Amino acid sequence: MQRAIIPFICAKCGGPFSPSEGGLCTVCHRPFCRRHLGVAQAVMRAAKKREPVKPRCEECRAKEREP
Repeated sequence: MQRAIIPFICAKCGGPFSPSEGGLCTVCHRPFCRRHLGVAQAVMRAAKKREPVKPRCEECRAKEREP
């Protein structure tokens, strides 16, 4: 039996994930698992504005909220 190759490690939690379970932040370009990338928020935001989905990590979203 062959072991599955997991190509990414989350920059936040250090957990391995496959491309279907996360991706790269569109702002800082670091890899994040689905939980830390904010995919759900990006999908909702994109649907409201009718734009492409651009997921951002928790850290980049926090920086955007700062005054």
